[in-house]
Amino acid sequence: MKTLAITGGIACGKSLVGRVLQDRGFPVCEADELGHALLDRSSSVYPEIIAEFGSQILGADGAIDRGRLGREIFAHDGKRIRLNRLIHPQVNRLWLEWLVAREAEGARMGVVIIPLMYEIGLDEPWTAVVCVAAPREAQAERMRLRGWTEDDAAGRLRAQWPLEVKMERADFVIYNGGTIEMVSEQLDRVLKTFLGDY
Repeated sequence: MKTLAITGGIACGKSLVGRVLQDRGFPVCEADELGHALLDRSSSVYPEIIAEFGSQILGADGAIDRGRLGREIFAHDGKRIRLNRLIHPQVNRLWLEWLVAREAEGARMGVVIIPLMYEIGLDEPWTAVVCVAAPREAQAERMRLRGWTEDDAAGRLRAQWPLEVKMERADFVIYNGGTIEMVSEQLDRVLKTFLGDY
C-alpha cells in the first residue's frame, strides 16, 4: 500500500484536500482528530495533561477546554513543547495502527493529514508528501473566520515552519488560492503522477 502524507500551512486547506481524497474513495486519517480524542477524560494521557497544565485548562464540566489549552501553549513555547511530548507519540502510534488496518483491508493508498509533520520530524516513512499552500491573505481571513484573534493566529504561525520551506521539501504542492474545483484538478494531477491511472 502506498502512503501519502498531507501537510502544509495553517488554514491552507489540508482538510479540504482530505475531503476531496475521501470523495475519490481513499481512506483518510486526520492526526488532529486523533490528538483531540486524546484530550478526552477517558484518554490515558488526560491525567498527565492535567498534572502538567493544571485545572485552569478545564471547563465547568471537567473536560479539557481546547480553547484555553490552545491559548496556554501558543503563548508559551515551552508549554507547547511539553504538550507535544505527551501527545505526539500517542498520535504517531494511532495513525501507524490505522495505516496497518487499511493495508490489511486491501486499500491501495492510505492518507494521513499531519499539519506539523516536518516540525516533529515525521517526514521519512511516506511514499510521498503533499504540501497544501495558500495566499497569506486567504490564510489570515480563514483564521479570522475561525474566531482567532491576531495574537492567536500569530502564536500558531510562530509554531510552524515557514510555508515556503514546507513547499520546497514536499514531493507535491497544491495551491489553494481559488475554488474547490481548482484544488480538485491539482489533486487529480498529483494522483495520476503518484498512482498512474487511478
